[in-house]
Amino acid sequence: MTDLAADFPTEYAVIQRVMTYNAEENEHMLTINVKPCFGPVGHDGEWQKRTK
Repeated sequence: MTDLAADFPTEYAVIQRVMTYNAEENEHMLTINVKPCFGPVGHDGEWQKRTK
């Protein structure tokens, strides 16, 4: 694992939180988010009821 903070300019040093929204099925993007040690903090779901 690399130290991603070293890759960012110092002007971004004040950033404390980055939020992303990815479907649980989107394994590729979830892997990208986990590499810099991001972790899930919640989840959201949607339901659809078909009436016909």
